[in-house]
Amino acid sequence: STGVQVIDPTQREQGAPPVIAGCGVGDPRKGVDLLPRLAADLTRLFAGRDFLIRWIGKVDPEWQDLILLDLERLGVADRVEFVGEVLDPRVVLAEADVFVLPSREDPFPLVCLEAAQCGLPIVCFAGGGGAPELIEEDAGRVVPYLDVGAMAAAVAEIVGDEELRVRLGSTAREKVETLYSVDRQ
Repeated sequence: STGVQVIDPTQREQGAPPVIAGCGVGDPRKGVDLLPRLAADLTRLFAGRDFLIRWIGKVDPEWQDLILLDLERLGVADRVEFVGEVLDPRVVLAEADVFVLPSREDPFPLVCLEAAQCGLPIVCFAGGGGAPELIEEDAGRVVPYLDVGAMAAAVAEIVGDEELRVRLGSTAREKVETLYSVDRQ
């Protein structure tokens, strides 16, 4: 047991704004600089519906200043929250609806396994590393490399279909437990 309470999707508050989680060292390799475009695209797709992107991890101050500037200029500063470093990211992940991995290059991020442990569907870029091997077609969505619009559309699709979200998240959790457990490795 991880000691982290996993939220049962069927018990979530109906109508609560969706939370999209991301995690990593805040630099361009991890794609943190793409968050303003993702937030702007999601704002259009959600057409007035509230949502929040939560980024877990330390962000380089120089990059964070530029990202905050972009968020402000795009009018989406209230849509992104920088959580900072946390001891166990699963605590924050357990409160999310979907996990995004906007990495340009990431061999096989541990945080994807942690997100899957929390029953989150995962959306990532093709060609950005090993995450598509976990996600495939049944644990989230793999979108074309650096296509932020496609990433936003995949997030909107998952968040807009509760049955799909729960099914993808359950499959992600099952894959981690059966294929990627410490015992299995």
